[in-house]
Amino acid sequence: DLLVLHESRGAARAAGTTGLYHVAVLLPSRPDLARCLRRLMERRTPMSGFSDHGVSEAIYLSDPDGNGLEIYRDRPRDEWPMADGRLQMVTEPLDIAGLLRDTDAGLGPDAPRPTGLPAGTRIGHVHLHVSHLEDTERFYVGALGLDLVQRYGDSALFMSVYGFDEAQTF
Repeated sequence: DLLVLHESRGAARAAGTTGLYHVAVLLPSRPDLARCLRRLMERRTPMSGFSDHGVSEAIYLSDPDGNGLEIYRDRPRDEWPMADGRLQMVTEPLDIAGLLRDTDAGLGPDAPRPTGLPAGTRIGHVHLHVSHLEDTERFYVGALGLDLVQRYGDSALFMSVYGFDEAQTF
């Protein structure tokens, strides 16, 4: 055996530690996100939040082990909020009613709603908790060569393999 895991029932996640914050599943379109939200609602799946980040729209959940999960769609880059040539991400309430109006967008009048994740779905990003932001930047940007896309005050860094100007999302 290379690794053996043993459950510690009742173990609590330690506050202020490094590790996974959430994994983010990127859907190809707004109607795909709307259909996903509709399925989650129909199944009465507990959701922990909804946000409009200016660059994306997101639904937040926790998996059965309490790990964060974001399901989101990116807006087209020409719609991303910019000021003085810099990306201006925000955290605003998601227009849930407006999103749900797009549930059937692109479907014919008699077409069944697609189930499951659509083709083109991928892991869009992973957010980590870190204890030292400066050390994290030195490692990921300095040592590994990721591009620093944005600083979010003194609380977060957004880094990418692709850089901001590439056609890929970060």
